[in-house]
Amino acid sequence: MCCSVLRYRELSQFDRIDVQQDVVDYFERNNLQDKAICANSYLECVHLKNINTGFLHAPSRFKNVSDTFNHRTELIIFDNIEPDYEFRKVILKDSSFALIHRFRKNDTWNEIYSRK
Repeated sequence: MCCSVLRYRELSQFDRIDVQQDVVDYFERNNLQDKAICANSYLECVHLKNINTGFLHAPSRFKNVSDTFNHRTELIIFDNIEPDYEFRKVILKDSSFALIHRFRKNDTWNEIYSRK
């Protein structure tokens, strides 16, 4: 039983890594380095700003990444790795944002919203 629990945790961690990598890949693929990005996940902010985490493929970092939503925010990242469901409810009530990307691996997911 011990080994099956450990294996589940390992797979869950790998899913989390894949979901976080998907966000970085999406932003790089679409050249969104200069957009104002809000992420509810501290780790996602770090992955987008710090090349040393190993998630970025190019040396160009994302300059306008924050965990604060404001009138300048152009893109919002949600995930269930570091969920803030109250924050998500507030933002989703704002009809000026639309879902542009969703990725799911098993029970782990992310969503990216863009200002319309």
